[in-house]
Amino acid sequence: MRYGGLPIQLGIARDTAGDLRARLAEGLSAKADLFVVSAGVSVGAYDLVKGVVRTRATCIFGECE
Repeated sequence: MRYGGLPIQLGIARDTAGDLRARLAEGLSAKADLFVVSAGVSVGAYDLVKGVVRTRATCIFGECE
């Protein structure tokens, strides 16, 4: 709040691409400027977060490219 941000809690997504896409779409329709993902990002075949985020947003931190 110090810099004018208002948090939008999107809850905990299940470990499926569909649920992650739904949470991302919910945040985008709420006009979120920034997403912070605190878990679920790893390497390998089970890393769903990076692939889903790349379809709708630009990654600045992390290995989203």
